[in-house]
Amino acid sequence: MEAFLQSRFGVDAFFLSYPGASLLQAEDFDSVINYLITEESIRTIYLVNDADCRFIKSVIEKKGMNGLPHEQALEELYIEHYFSCFKDRPSAEQQFKLAELNVNEQVARVISYLGFTHGSQATSIEVKGLVANKKARTLKEIEKDKSARSALNFTCFSLKV
Repeated sequence: MEAFLQSRFGVDAFFLSYPGASLLQAEDFDSVINYLITEESIRTIYLVNDADCRFIKSVIEKKGMNGLPHEQALEELYIEHYFSCFKDRPSAEQQFKLAELNVNEQVARVISYLGFTHGSQATSIEVKGLVANKKARTLKEIEKDKSARSALNFTCFSLKV
C-alpha cells in the first residue's frame, strides 16, 4: 500500500492505514499523532483503507475471520448498515462501501481525539479519509463534510466500482 500511496502523494506524505491504526494501543496512537504534529509539522493526516484488504473480504465473505478487534469492528459496521448499504450489492461494491464507512468512522475518531488533546491547534490540522483499491489502482477521498460525520449517520448510495 505504501508504494501505491507514495506514487500518488510523494515520499514526504505520512499515512495511517486501517487496520494499522486499530492495532496501535491508545498510548502508541497518541505518541504517533503527537510526533507527527509536533516533530514533523504535519498539517494533514490521511487515514487509508484498502477496499481489497483481507479483513474487509473476510467480513463480507463471512469466512476466515480470527476474532481480532478490528475484524469485529468491521463486522459491526457491516451488520449495522447491511440493509441500507450491502444487501443484494456486488461483492466489490460491498468491499468499497465497508472501507468507506470504516474510514469515515476512523476520521471522526481522530478529529475528536485531536479536539480533545490539541484544543485550538486542532483546527489547523486537517484529517482526511481515503479508500484505496490497490489492485484497480484507484483512490477516492472521502468528502470533507462526510468525513466529519459519524458512521452512524452515513447515508449509503450506489457506487460504481
